[in-house]
Amino acid sequence: RVTGVQTCALPILLTKNDGAIVACTITINTVNKVITITPGGNLTAAAKYLITIAGAKSIYGQAFPLTVYDFTCA
Repeated sequence: RVTGVQTCALPILLTKNDGAIVACTITINTVNKVITITPGGNLTAAAKYLITIAGAKSIYGQAFPLTVYDFTCA
């Protein structure tokens, strides 16, 4: 979860390590300013994934830099 987000003008992408885009639903909770990414199906065990967030702004209006999180499914 990414918290403290006010807006996100550019894409949030979930991709496999090979660059393939993973279908997902992305929601931003306006009360808590939380981005939730829900994959459209099961993720592959032992596969590495990347979440790329661009264009997000803090609750104070300051732009976050392009941010990439990586994780591996158990």
